[in-house]
Parts: sequence; C-alpha cells; structure tokens
Amino acid sequence: MNAPAREACIAKIREVEALRYDPRAIDSCMATVRQHAPHGPSGDRLCDTIEQLLRAGNASRAERLLDEVSRGLPLVWVAVVLLATVAFAGGLYSAIKSKADDAVASAPRLIVGAGAVNGAEALLTDATVGLVTDLASGRSTAAYGRMSETYRALVSLDRFEAAIAANPLLRGAHDPVPSHWTIQRGTAEVRGSVVDRSGQKIAFTAGFAQEASIWRATAFSIGNVPALPQGPR
Repeated sequence: MNAPAREACIAKIREVEALRYDPRAIDSCMATVRQHAPHGPSGDRLCDTIEQLLRAGNASRAERLLDEVSRGLPLVWVAVVLLATVAFAGGLYSAIKSKADDAVASAPRLIVGAGAVNGAEALLTDATVGLVTDLASGRSTAAYGRMSETYRALVSLDRFEAAIAANPLLRGAHDPVPSHWTIQRGTAEVRGSVVDRSGQKIAFTAGFAQEASIWRATAFSIGNVPALPQGPR
C-alpha cells in the first residue's frame, strides 16, 4: 500500500473514531480500505481484521495494524491482531481495552492557547470561523460543504438544514473567536466564543477530522447544546 493510499485509509479510520464508531461511518471507512488494500487472500484478511477492530471500538489498534502492513509486516501483524480480536470476543475485554486506552493516551496530543496560533491551529481557526459564519448566516449549503465526507454520508442536507433552523442560538451569531485547540491523531476540537444577537458572548465547540490536508467539521455545539445532528436518525 503506497503512502497516499495509507493516509487515505488512516484518515477514514480516525474519522470513525471521531464519529464514535457509527456503523455507517465504519462502512464508509471499509469501502476506502478495500479500495486500497492488496488484492488476494492477504488483503481480504487485512480488511476483515480492520473491520473487526473498528466494530469492537479499537481504532487505534486498526490504525497501528495498517501502518505496520504498509511497512511490510502484513502476515505477522494480521496474525497478532487476529489473536487479540479473538481474545476480545472471548471475554478479555478489560485487558484489551486497557492496552487500547494506553495507546490512545500515549498518542501525540497538542493543546494550545490563543497566544500560539500557527500551523494546524491557524488552519483550524480558518475552518472554524468559516463554519460558524455560514451557520449563523443561514448559508446551510455552504456550511454542509464544510462537513466531512463521512458526516455527509450519514446526515442528509435536509436534516442538516432543519437542525440549523431549529437552533435559535445560531441565527445572527457573529464575531467567532476560537481560543482553545485540542489536536490528536487527525482529529481536533476547537473551543471559543461568539456574540449572540443580544450582544452576549456564548461558548461554542466544534469537532473536526482531517481529510488529506483539509480540516472538515464533524460536530458543532453552541451554548453547550449540539446544533447539528449526529449519525443516522
């Protein structure tokens, strides 16, 4: 598997995790993995194993497997992860979950404040300001286009528009100011504030997943209330 194919697959795996292992997100991810996986029994075994891991809630283990496969260790790691999956199904949930949690905890995590905005934070700031501006101005089609591919596969434009129209905090909000960025393994959370129609500041939180080099939204809350639908109805 070449580097662009690997990155495309890993981005989809991370998006599954960002969308909390929604079954349709997993299906979308596996379509991408199968598209890029080697043909033949080893590729089929790889895909089956990744799917089992995702449905068991182990995105970090699935990503590690894919990374090792791309470095030329398919048979060894497929065997190892298959054994881990069987153990998971056989009742060793706590042990495997502990290892998965350790892997997530040890993954690179970057949290920055407003005084150090550059690189990924600057890109996320632009994406956040654009999303909030489109949502608050009622430009639902433009805002929908800022959502991730997997999100748009799960949530129709009609549902998206209905949610925007039903949230009174969105309409007329202005001056979005991102102030806190949390970035971890291709996903991100941006928190900040906007000014509502009455002139009061109100908090928002936006979730993002990285598709290639572009940050696309996966969730948005304002005033601690989810403003956009998540997953199929």
